[in-house]
Amino acid sequence: MIDTSQESTAGRRQHIERTRYVPSAPVEHFIVNLLRSRIEALCRLRQPTDDQEHLVLDIGCGGQPFRPLLEHLGFTYRSLDIVQNLAQGVDYVQDFGQQVVEVPEGPRAFDLILCTEVLEHVPRWDIPFTNFANLLSEEGAVILTCPHVYIPHEEPFDYWRPTPNAVQFYARLAGLRAVSLERAGTLWDILGTLLSVATVQPATPRIADRLVARVLRTLVHALAQALVAKHPQGHVHLDSPFYVSTIAVLERDRYQALRDEPQSRTVP
Repeated sequence: MIDTSQESTAGRRQHIERTRYVPSAPVEHFIVNLLRSRIEALCRLRQPTDDQEHLVLDIGCGGQPFRPLLEHLGFTYRSLDIVQNLAQGVDYVQDFGQQVVEVPEGPRAFDLILCTEVLEHVPRWDIPFTNFANLLSEEGAVILTCPHVYIPHEEPFDYWRPTPNAVQFYARLAGLRAVSLERAGTLWDILGTLLSVATVQPATPRIADRLVARVLRTLVHALAQALVAKHPQGHVHLDSPFYVSTIAVLERDRYQALRDEPQSRTVP
């Protein structure tokens, strides 16, 4: 077996920590703004409604941009990441994709688990979903997101662009069920993402090619800026099977044990 844990940890120390969930580059504008609004809304739906302590685990927390919101909602915040952050604020420094996670709070301690834009960097999904099931309380929920149309990032630790089908498959294996599966984002968001990283160069040194490239470069930049300002989106809807991100909410499957039990037979 190849042990990639040390290599993985060393490589990911170079990742920029996000202390606020806002775009830090043009390519992030569409996916980050989309995810922030959806994650915040889903967390609010899980807000504690009593005076009991409710633990939340932020997996792949980085600079912990969602911590203020989660604590404001009444959760007791805990964090887990593969490396310690610059503020030395990560509670559990562990590789969520390499081992079964154990925390001082014990199994099934967390009423909410947030795992956003992490699983595309995990080569084996059976382990993290086993961890979800081990850490999640009986009435708790997992909120997870994975990009579907987005540039390769944090390479070479970028493995998947999973569909809702993949999330649902591994959830079932771990004894969880998807109560919500969303294909989030429109073709406008995808077009804006693609244009933000597009470069236009002439095919040859000929004057005509350079002129065409200059015109197209101007058009690409203008359309990208218009999409950021949401000008076309307000006038035209583009229908497409493509989408930006998979967003899922998982709960414990309380009926799986009953389904898995052999059916009793009445002996005549």
